[in-house]
Amino acid sequence: MNGLILICENDFKVKNVVYNFSQSVNSDFIGKNFIDLFTEDSRIKAENFIEKIMEEGVAFEWQINLQLENDICELNFSGSKFNDNFIIFGLKSKSDISFLYEELMLINNEQANEIRKVYKDLFSGNKTDNIGEEDYNEISRMNNELTNLQRELNKKNSELSRLNKLKNQFLGMAAHDLRNPLNVILSYSEFILKHLSKDLTADHIDFISTINKSSFFMLNLVEELLDVSKIESGKLDLKLEEADIILLLSEIIKCNEIFAQNKNVRLKFSTGVESLNMTYDPGKIEQVIQNLLSNAVKFSNPNSDILINASLENNELLVAVKDSGIGIEKENLDKIFNPFTKVSLKGTAGEKTTGLGLSICKRIIEGHGGRIWVESKIGEGSVFNFSLNVD
Repeated sequence: MNGLILICENDFKVKNVVYNFSQSVNSDFIGKNFIDLFTEDSRIKAENFIEKIMEEGVAFEWQINLQLENDICELNFSGSKFNDNFIIFGLKSKSDISFLYEELMLINNEQANEIRKVYKDLFSGNKTDNIGEEDYNEISRMNNELTNLQRELNKKNSELSRLNKLKNQFLGMAAHDLRNPLNVILSYSEFILKHLSKDLTADHIDFISTINKSSFFMLNLVEELLDVSKIESGKLDLKLEEADIILLLSEIIKCNEIFAQNKNVRLKFSTGVESLNMTYDPGKIEQVIQNLLSNAVKFSNPNSDILINASLENNELLVAVKDSGIGIEKENLDKIFNPFTKVSLKGTAGEKTTGLGLSICKRIIEGHGGRIWVESKIGEGSVFNFSLNVD
């Protein structure tokens, strides 16, 4: 990274060179007028840059030619008001500007303020007599080390953020490209089982059924990967509307009764609230409830009940889905809502899980300003709860 950072006074005289990434820049800049640092043909542009800061408080990405001792260097300058001074920085690469600005902001954090407090306490009033040059140098060294650590941490965080963005883009692209062919496989296998099974042997039907189940699982996984990549990219688009959430719950539970009956599991819904109009995204909340019910059935033992309850407490709607299935180990309760976390590889009838559904549920509920949590004991079952503010 090649560039510099200047602190200028109100009259735009250079007060200090804070960072110097160019060996050509030295302390000769201090005391000079900011405009005089540039080549003659760039000084009008430098004046306009200053006027922009004065008028709007900030200016970004102005390419101005800096006059060095034996060279001319074009830098991308940005600047803003900083306390009673102006902070101006110029870098070779535009991409470094936003990074450096974030880096500078980190310097003004709690730890750095503590060091500033130490300086103030040590060198104010009569305490100065008790402080030697060694103490001053040691504190200066500590401050510099802290600043360097903060800079290094910010670099690593920026790189992690970039890699995470690339990961989400890759997941989204891969999932999108896989969805169509999987849909075709699923549709064709369903067509064969429904319309051509009489012409097939028992072994052929088993093969086609396996293809159907696998493609259905993979399609669900792809859909969840798309959801995860969108959510982690900050694209949780909620389509809010006012609707009766109790009616929505009733309809979703009724639709899942057939799925539950295939395993001899009964869904029982209870509520003390006949109807409740709220502002929420019906599609996203349906996705949450579907996931919780699907998991409850998946991990329940045959001939058992799943209890769904909706209640109002302290201006919150509380929804609980309780099963009497295999349960979750205590050490896994904090991990259950993390992406790709599988606390159990298979359901009680061998059903597969992706480890993504609960993570998506958490993002959706929190996107609505609510909470989601789980209570569970091995061998006794689990209760998944979520709450939403009524207002």
